[in-house]
Amino acid sequence: MTAHETTIHNTVTDVNANQWNNLVTQSDLGTVFHRHEWLQAVEAGLDRPAYHAVVTKGSNPIAVLPTVLVPVAAPDPADVPGPNRIVEATASQLPTDRLVSLHPGTGGPVIATDHEASLDAMLSALTTAAPRQALSHKIRTGNPAQNRYSKYLIGQGYESTVTSCRLVLDLAPGWERIKSGMDRTRRTELHSDAVTVERTDLGGPTLASVHADYVQNMQRIGADSFPMAFFEALAEHMDDRIEVFTARRDGDTLGRHICIVDEEQSSLRYYFSAVPETSAYEYGTSEKLHGAAIQWAIDAGFDSYDFGATGADFRDGLFTYKSQYGPAVCPIVQWDRGLSAVAWRAFKFGRRLYREQNY
Repeated sequence: MTAHETTIHNTVTDVNANQWNNLVTQSDLGTVFHRHEWLQAVEAGLDRPAYHAVVTKGSNPIAVLPTVLVPVAAPDPADVPGPNRIVEATASQLPTDRLVSLHPGTGGPVIATDHEASLDAMLSALTTAAPRQALSHKIRTGNPAQNRYSKYLIGQGYESTVTSCRLVLDLAPGWERIKSGMDRTRRTELHSDAVTVERTDLGGPTLASVHADYVQNMQRIGADSFPMAFFEALAEHMDDRIEVFTARRDGDTLGRHICIVDEEQSSLRYYFSAVPETSAYEYGTSEKLHGAAIQWAIDAGFDSYDFGATGADFRDGLFTYKSQYGPAVCPIVQWDRGLSAVAWRAFKFGRRLYREQNY
């Protein structure tokens, strides 16, 4: 019987791309965020130290758990601003980083066989390899099938939380039925003939303006943004998995939505908005962009359109806005385990105080 070998890799390029992607593609757990190219973009564009756990049998990987080291308060579209940042204000002596699978994006293990043995090996290897400044190990899932590991992870000392969610639209009914199920306000904005939408490229001379509009949009909603280097890395490594929808009026560009093609889950994922405030409301730009992307995804044969992550809070304006398109709520389950008992207790105490005052 061939023995298993577990290794931690500081870059995904250490592992054969075809073998890695084949494992991701063949598993029902795999998403676009598990792919070799996405991890290359994260490593190159965000300069985040990698701790990718891989179990091999013979020369073939049978399990992977892509993981990066990120600041505790690092921004991500799927994070809820606030709770983690309590560390900065009240516990400055705590470790400042954490191992996350995955950030940005969502992760979790992808395992072909020998599930329990592979999980045991990967989690043990990550704990051993974790640097001193790592506060915890977090697994952030965007695929409901990952919930099969919930009881196992709780048994290993992980705590589960759901503070954010994805809003996912089933495309099976077709465009007309989907549109009729939307809130009247959203439908009204879709009827504007003054705005047209076309598919364009992410790279090239427009990349700088796309990023500038994205940063402006993030500032408008009070959120942190990713650097230009990450957009450049996406254009380089993820070109065939990126769809850009550009809205125009009288020849002028009103804004863009950047979507990620997740063939593994048969979904088009809305991920970045580059719509300046000047055109965000006046022309129904966002509605037209979402509408065009939904229709393209239907024509391309995808099962769902993912409006992206937001806080799991019915009181939140972004949650309400996305809900008006008629999507289902898909929880983003997070499992977290402290790597230092003392630091972890202090962190959880600070987080609890924050939540009591703000939730």
